[in-house]
Amino acid sequence: MPTAPTSWLEIRLDRLEQNLAAFRAVLSHGRAPGRVPRLCAVVKADAYGLGMEPIARRLVQRGVDMLAVFSPTQAERLAALSLDCPILVLMRMTEVSRNDPLYRYALTGKLHLTIHDRPQLLELNKLGQMQAMQVHVQLYLDTGMSRGGLRPDQLADLLDEMPALRHVKLTGVYTHPSSADTDPQLTAAQMGIMDRVLHERRDRLPRDMMVHLANTHATLRDPRLHRSMVRVGLGLFGYGAEDLTPAPAPAVSESGETLPASSPAAPHADAPALQPVLRWLSRIIHVTHQPAGARVGYGGTHTLTRDSVLGLVPVGFADGYPRALSNRGVVALPGMGPSDSTAIAPILGRVNMDQIVIDLTNIAAFAGDEAVPGVVVELISDRPGSPCGVHALAKLADTSAYEILCRLQAHLPRRYL
Repeated sequence: MPTAPTSWLEIRLDRLEQNLAAFRAVLSHGRAPGRVPRLCAVVKADAYGLGMEPIARRLVQRGVDMLAVFSPTQAERLAALSLDCPILVLMRMTEVSRNDPLYRYALTGKLHLTIHDRPQLLELNKLGQMQAMQVHVQLYLDTGMSRGGLRPDQLADLLDEMPALRHVKLTGVYTHPSSADTDPQLTAAQMGIMDRVLHERRDRLPRDMMVHLANTHATLRDPRLHRSMVRVGLGLFGYGAEDLTPAPAPAVSESGETLPASSPAAPHADAPALQPVLRWLSRIIHVTHQPAGARVGYGGTHTLTRDSVLGLVPVGFADGYPRALSNRGVVALPGMGPSDSTAIAPILGRVNMDQIVIDLTNIAAFAGDEAVPGVVVELISDRPGSPCGVHALAKLADTSAYEILCRLQAHLPRRYL
């Protein structure tokens, strides 16, 4: 009989669908059916640590318009699924050989490659000539991230040059907001930069070309940032709305368009709330009684002020649980509070490589001398507003929801519900 895992992840695909429906409601609000922006689902970094293959399958089943990944290797994983959905590769990429898993996608126009500079575009045009095909490309405009892409003048020059490049096909222009969660004015200014470049070269643009800026935060912040497509990653998994800082004043784009002040929530009252899809579970494997004055863990960073009941949970930073939650984090014990409610237990001492110590003293079930091992512990809760939800833990660890998710280690079993 195989050994039971010490901890595991539960991922709610039904909630993934609910969140997709929520974003579709945001995109369709007040728009005629033919004017609703497309939705590109970002599944890079193994779908933010939650498992690319089952996540991508479900999203394509529910009709997303495009999938985005960072690297060719990630794109190859999607290609292996034979999904009927275009793939956008965000990283600079110049090669697709005939024996490459991505070749079929490139040949049928379902592989879209991001252009970061002119030499890359020329290489892809040469590749298309050699392979007797048109390589579908999207130009990435750097409007303030400074981590790749084309300056506005470079993008304008490439748009002038592209008609002569017969083996590349322009399918989109996009940029990425640097501070959509915290700075609506800067986000509007970035949109204004792209608007200006595209307006100046409007006679060079294919009518069916995609234009996109909005990530999760920009999609929720204001519908005027949506354009013809949005790219949503974190929000599909139930996170992102909590990050939005309210706009202190109406934002104005460089084109002079005033964007309304935003709130921390989605701007549309009829949009459903996002539902967290992730739950990380383990079990208490050992219970000890320790006297007041005992020190807990490496360095003795916590000293007990009372006689205490401590529980050992076999999870640590080797699994992806942040060491920064030492003496800060909390876990939940479903059904262990009064009237079968959820009890909360703080972490005492340092987070170890493969275990943490939690304080069970206030939980009635552990008041006696008999150990009660085997009790389920929620390290990450899927209950909105939980003190051990992804956003709450990210705040305690002084990091982001993205990092909490992406640091989850591959050895953790993932169960899709």
